[in-house]
Amino acid sequence: DYGSHLVRVMTADSDANVATLAGSTQGLTDLAGTSAKFDGPRDVAVDGAGIVYVADSANHRVRKIAVDTTVSTLAGTGTGFADGATPLFAEPSGISLLSSELFVGDTVNNRVRKVTLAGVGSTQAGTGLSGFNDGGAYARFSSPRGVAAISGPIVFVADSGNHAVRKIAADQSVVTVAGTGVSGAADGYGVLASFSNPYGLAVDASGYVFVADTGNAKVRLVSPSGLVADFGVT
Repeated sequence: DYGSHLVRVMTADSDANVATLAGSTQGLTDLAGTSAKFDGPRDVAVDGAGIVYVADSANHRVRKIAVDTTVSTLAGTGTGFADGATPLFAEPSGISLLSSELFVGDTVNNRVRKVTLAGVGSTQAGTGLSGFNDGGAYARFSSPRGVAAISGPIVFVADSGNHAVRKIAADQSVVTVAGTGVSGAADGYGVLASFSNPYGLAVDASGYVFVADTGNAKVRLVSPSGLVADFGVT
């Protein structure tokens, strides 16, 4: 709950009860439950045990909420860029858990990062320079936000500033799945389709990518063959 600086939980039953899991007022405090503080949490990832990992965007950190609601900082000490045992982030906006690794859309650093559950950071793709390049070591993003990791690891990226959906392969090379680099709302295959500032995405077991196409106020669907359409059309 970005604007309220809270992480909240909603039950899956018909009553859909909502409660605060952790957080209170804007700030940075590692304590339990509502004694903890976040600053603009943008995305979460949950493991099978119920541990929640948070992209705490304005605090430039990856935070962790244990099952007993105790909040701790997993990685990050303030805005900047650094890999290694004491990594730095700049407004991380997306987070996805795959096995024992977290993938993070490090928005202002124009990179997709990887964080181990011990808090060690590395760069999965991106040079730090804003741009729209596919390929390996010279691939570029522009304000990457949402990420979704699947086995491989393969990481799908909502490349917001490039108005595109990108994919990072297991060898860390980057390709454009869909989008032209220019804001638009066209359906179609691959680079014939267009988005407007996509912020979030998710991938299902069949390989369909669901995209929160923020600027177009739509949920879009990218099929495994690369066809883009409004969700429910394909």
